[in-house]
Amino acid sequence: TMFTKDLENLRAMLMDDRVIDWTQDTIKGIPGSYCDLIKEVSTSSGMDVKEIKHYSLMVHHNPESLLHNEWSDPTMKISSLKVSHAELVAKQFAYSGNDLTLSHVRSCIQHLPSACILDDSGNPVSWCLSDELCEMRMGFTLPEYRRTGYMKTVFTALIKQMHAMGFPVYAHVAEENTAIINMLTSFGLCNYPVRRQTTLCWSRRRFGC
Repeated sequence: TMFTKDLENLRAMLMDDRVIDWTQDTIKGIPGSYCDLIKEVSTSSGMDVKEIKHYSLMVHHNPESLLHNEWSDPTMKISSLKVSHAELVAKQFAYSGNDLTLSHVRSCIQHLPSACILDDSGNPVSWCLSDELCEMRMGFTLPEYRRTGYMKTVFTALIKQMHAMGFPVYAHVAEENTAIINMLTSFGLCNYPVRRQTTLCWSRRRFGC
């Protein structure tokens, strides 16, 4: 994880092979204003670059207010994700299909707050977790359980955990995902116009181009 407000500092970090391994697939969380620099440096490192998504930043400034609202159905079994659930979670993730993603999901589940709803067999049907930057991520409900309010319950459970641990309550949501944006807005999260971009990089050398 890197953070800088200085463009030349960012350029120096990106060009330092001790910091960036350009053989990896993804660089995420890039402010739109830095995308041209990412393209320049990655292209010079033998990569093809494609911008794939824009995300809206959503922040709750008063999560304490949510603790007085209960949306949970008492018949639901609310729990935290287990490491054994990692493959199911990773399979629904946008960048699934490699060991790096699976390892990341396992680490998030093992070390950071998460919430899920379990079916009668103890399998998660709806879930959300947090990552190393304390961001709510990877929210998903299996298709056959959608339009049930499950995701709302999962978000409530996760927000309570994070607030109790002193973590901020925020998320980045794909701009086209209006259902989640509307749901988080109903929770009181503010939608900021600051946009974050995710850039996916492929190596020309990897594909023999």
